[in-house]
Amino acid sequence: MRTTLRTALWGLLLPWLFATCQSGPGTRTVKLTIQSTPQLPLPVKLDTLDMISTASLIPTETALDSAGRIVLELELPRPMFATLELGERFQTLYLTPGDELTIHYDTTGHRFRFEGTSAIANTYLYQEGYLSRQLDAGMYQRDIDLDTFIARLDSAKNILAEFHQHYLDSTGLSASLGTLFKQRRELGYLWDKQWFFRSHYYAEDNPDVPEVIANVWSEIPFDSTLLQTAMYSYSLVLDYYLDLHMYPSVYPEDASDAEYDSLETLFPFLAYEKIKQTHPSPAFQEYFQAKVLSYSLRIYGITPVIDSFYTQFKQTYPASRFRPSVETKYQQWVALSPGQPAPDIRGITPDGKAFSLRELRDKVVYVDVWATWCGPCVEQFSHAKKVKKQFEGNDQVAFLYVSVDQNTEAWKKYLRKNPDLTGVHINQNPDAEGTSSVYEDYLINGIPRFILIDPQGKIVNVKAVAPSNGELEKEIRKVLGRQQPVASL
Repeated sequence: MRTTLRTALWGLLLPWLFATCQSGPGTRTVKLTIQSTPQLPLPVKLDTLDMISTASLIPTETALDSAGRIVLELELPRPMFATLELGERFQTLYLTPGDELTIHYDTTGHRFRFEGTSAIANTYLYQEGYLSRQLDAGMYQRDIDLDTFIARLDSAKNILAEFHQHYLDSTGLSASLGTLFKQRRELGYLWDKQWFFRSHYYAEDNPDVPEVIANVWSEIPFDSTLLQTAMYSYSLVLDYYLDLHMYPSVYPEDASDAEYDSLETLFPFLAYEKIKQTHPSPAFQEYFQAKVLSYSLRIYGITPVIDSFYTQFKQTYPASRFRPSVETKYQQWVALSPGQPAPDIRGITPDGKAFSLRELRDKVVYVDVWATWCGPCVEQFSHAKKVKKQFEGNDQVAFLYVSVDQNTEAWKKYLRKNPDLTGVHINQNPDAEGTSSVYEDYLINGIPRFILIDPQGKIVNVKAVAPSNGELEKEIRKVLGRQQPVASL
């Protein structure tokens, strides 16, 4: 029965294969023609992956014309994977400089068909993706047990391996691309195992981690050629490797809180030294140094140690292809340094009115970014109450609470139950009109986050001290230029 099912699936899929045309001109340009049937002016997004930030490297956003057609030309430095978003459908592509590829999209059956150079390769990716989606059903349930997970994973491996061999035997897919696509699929299996590890065990030293999951790190191929392909699954696997395997090993297991805090200030150098001992390959040392730097900037911003690490990276790899990504992140933090204009913060008040940070100009503003579901956020409120008491009656100081709750009713209910949480309250539900994104504008990677802004609307500190720190009142008074307590009214 299973063999019959597989044969039927391949019989359904393979007729979609179209023969390739002659290779395109020797150029870095890729020409894509996209045609929808029936003709719909669908939005189009095409991008390749930045292996450091996992953001779009060469983003293109446009739309099909009224005839459901568009011709795109883009420059590629080398062969790489890309993602095509057509309406609500996503499709992985493999593009090579010089390609001329026509993509036909059936909007009724949601099917793709390819003609031109690289048609065989992209038909493979389409068919494999179709099969994978069927096989992934139920795989990512948090309550799935290990035996069921491994059984489903092994079944998917076997079916996709047979598909792979059948496709190679039936088409003109080159051996080199066949190997690359096989590596991509195997990296997907590794990511599946990493997902199970993270969602069920997380801590690597957990004695309950089964061997089949605990050994996942030893299965990662550290192949420098894969770094060139902008392969999403490889980026995910390497990110998990760093986050769950390498970074935790920087700190001794028996480190006290004080020792941990001390080591944390040196994190980028400590992490990179650990990585260099494990990965002598120059290509991976360059890649991992860029990753450590990008991670450190994301978590800590610009500190003297991170600034020194950044300088070292630029001096060591002046022509690194990873440098633009790192410099972009660095300059984003420069724009948030003390004295720079504070990005506006817009949200909706509990009574449905629009509110902007600009309305608090001429005041020292202490911003608290929080959510009702965030325990550490809520714990700060009792400490904030004591600080605010020191500024009662002082209209030169304002406390702005920015909720990132998507459930606005839960936010309003919390405020009704806690009327003593005084200050200006706004919500930044992403679905609401007239709101900004404090997460994006202030490079927030976790909450609570506290921001201090001066009366001129300039940044004092985008990582201000928490109310529980004991130094908040002093920090606010520094900005006010006062040393004595303000009398309460």
